[in-house]
Amino acid sequence: MQTFLRREKKIVRYLIAGFIIVALLIGLIFIALSNLRQEAIQTHRHIANLHAYTLEEHFSQTLQHISLTMDRLAPLSHEEPSQEGLSSIFSELLHNAPYLRSLSLLDEKGVIIASSHEPNIGGKISLEHFLPIPFGETPLLRIGLPWEGRDFDAARESSIQNPVRADAISFLP
Repeated sequence: MQTFLRREKKIVRYLIAGFIIVALLIGLIFIALSNLRQEAIQTHRHIANLHAYTLEEHFSQTLQHISLTMDRLAPLSHEEPSQEGLSSIFSELLHNAPYLRSLSLLDEKGVIIASSHEPNIGGKISLEHFLPIPFGETPLLRIGLPWEGRDFDAARESSIQNPVRADAISFLP
């Protein structure tokens, strides 16, 4: 009877030791997988930040290039630049900026006088919502309201009464 009890105690000890070992292994695997998951999330966030920074740098350089080109257009010629000349310059500038649909030049009244997209020329654009009113004193990046459509010639401005649908083609002027 005592041998039977000893054997039973030995089996119970082995079972408890086995369960402890299995629990430790499961715990270690869980900790390792959790650490790998956190590392993967951090790596992907870092990559996303790098992509965003690169896009921002490229976009700001393109806009600066466009601004410098526009500033030099009038001084380079003794006469007022022609509509055709500006349109060809705009098209050339867009060649290196595939994420921009078109470039348009407006006069003081908001009428498009030159554009890389010819149907835009002559259209009147409301300028009041291009740069929304700032919120408080905090200097934040602000953009205007989206427009539904591909370009100014066949587009409409978003409003509270008639917002741009989520699945619609739209752009930010």
